[in-house]
Amino acid sequence: MNTRAAVQDVLAHAGTPMHHKDISIAALAAGHWKSTGKSPEATLNVTLNESIKRDGEYSPFVRVGKGICRLRRAEGIAPVTVVEEEPEAKGETISFLDAAERILRAPIKTG
Repeated sequence: MNTRAAVQDVLAHAGTPMHHKDISIAALAAGHWKSTGKSPEATLNVTLNESIKRDGEYSPFVRVGKGICRLRRAEGIAPVTVVEEEPEAKGETISFLDAAERILRAPIKTG
């Protein structure tokens, strides 16, 4: 299990915000993750920081205090990614089943 998945698993089971040191202890104890570094908690903290900085509102993690994070879904926030699709060619004929499948696979638009 990679570091990010291990953090998600630990936070999901905890159901409460945790400090990155406690998350690393729990992940190592559960066998979800192995660190070869001298300070596993620092490695884990870098993973959290990178995810929050790089992915922003799409990160599964939310920082709620110094070194303390929780899962974004715990806040009831579920960002939706809107994917723009190529418009269909005019005059294209498709079956009812194909049309239904396209509708069901289309991204949900909010806002």
